[in-house]
Amino acid sequence: MGQIPGLLIGGVKSFVGNIPVGNTGGANVPPLLPMEIPEDLSRILKAYQP
Repeated sequence: MGQIPGLLIGGVKSFVGNIPVGNTGGANVPPLLPMEIPEDLSRILKAYQP
């Protein structure tokens, strides 16, 4: 039950682009901290960009 508010708010912020790229959303990570995407995942994401 405690995660429902975070999911609702996070979903809206993600939709409007307020969540920083690469943020894992972990409990030990500030919600607005941008993080680097690991190189292996970055290559996969670049392959699917238009």
